[in-house]
Amino acid sequence: MKSARRQTRLGMVRGIEREGVERYLGLPYAAPPIGHLRWREPQPAEPWRGTFDASQFPNRCLQAPAPDVLHDRATPGEMSEDCLYLNIYTPAGEGAGRPVMFWIHGGAFILGSANSYDGTMLARDHDVVVVALNYRLGIFGFQNIAGLAEVYQGSGNRGLQDQVAALRWVHDNIADYGGDTNNVTIFGESAGGTSVLTMHAIPSARGLFHRSICFSGTDVNVGPIDGIAPLHEHFELEGDELLAAALAASPNELLEIQQKIGGSASPQVDGVVVTETATQALLACGAIGPPLIAGCNKDEGTMFSSYNKEAGIDAAMVESMLPMFSALVNLDHPADYETWVKTALSDVAVGKQMGRWWYDVFRAAALRNAAAAHRAGAGGWVFNFN
Repeated sequence: MKSARRQTRLGMVRGIEREGVERYLGLPYAAPPIGHLRWREPQPAEPWRGTFDASQFPNRCLQAPAPDVLHDRATPGEMSEDCLYLNIYTPAGEGAGRPVMFWIHGGAFILGSANSYDGTMLARDHDVVVVALNYRLGIFGFQNIAGLAEVYQGSGNRGLQDQVAALRWVHDNIADYGGDTNNVTIFGESAGGTSVLTMHAIPSARGLFHRSICFSGTDVNVGPIDGIAPLHEHFELEGDELLAAALAASPNELLEIQQKIGGSASPQVDGVVVTETATQALLACGAIGPPLIAGCNKDEGTMFSSYNKEAGIDAAMVESMLPMFSALVNLDHPADYETWVKTALSDVAVGKQMGRWWYDVFRAAALRNAAAAHRAGAGGWVFNFN
């Protein structure tokens, strides 16, 4: 391992070279979303002076402890609200105009980090530039508090706006790292796959990517989700006083609120950041839209089996969740699907049934959105790993 340097339009950057690939870690693509910038849309990063040290992994975005089945204890980087950084992996030496692969990590929009993914092999073996980003998670990235002040319009999708800000940074700067601004493929899995689909429905992202690959993504919620009520219940305040208390709260206090409301997060069609569903956007863009490859793994839902057991999910809870799953799968005959599941619950372990459900959800979203891209003329393909 040795030092690597690049002169960029933002200044000199020092990274490391390893296995024929230069790594530039922790490059800031937006200002730290702390203090008064909490829940605000991403702001431009301050320029650096001298040589920027990009040899160490950056902070990870704040997140609650994950269940053992999902927890990656080996991921480097401290957790902090100051987390809007990206990592670049590019083949060592001279070179320009390489395709760019822009990775969006998964984790149900409450977990995960760019630091978990090493782009070395992909960059080296396929002569591409790999970019992986952190984006705000959970209550910090997907809490809709638009009703508290005008500047919080779109706050339910701040994590997605972070992704767009990183794409814009790549558009402006990736040529300095050997990448082609006009050849950017976004790809991601699970929540990252959902983000990939949703990027098609975000007007501010148009023109910033040219191809898309979705691994196990789903469609987002239609309609904004109220995020003020949980804050009101916790702080027992309203209006400006509630906003002041929420902005002054410690990160750990906000994570506690997140856990109280179920520990989940989701993007939403809010009419501000996300203007329509991915399927609608793919059809509307027509043949000029970015093509899409979408798919999933046959048995990947089984990873949720032990998680469901740990979370205390039983048959009664599964039955109560049926309408949600039926809506996600978006079947023509949801009643038949619910009947089939209720019957199966008497014969199949709840955990296995949940695994099958998730496969249905991932598969249905892949088929629906790839079909939309195909019908529109942009190009859509489906894969399934058996």
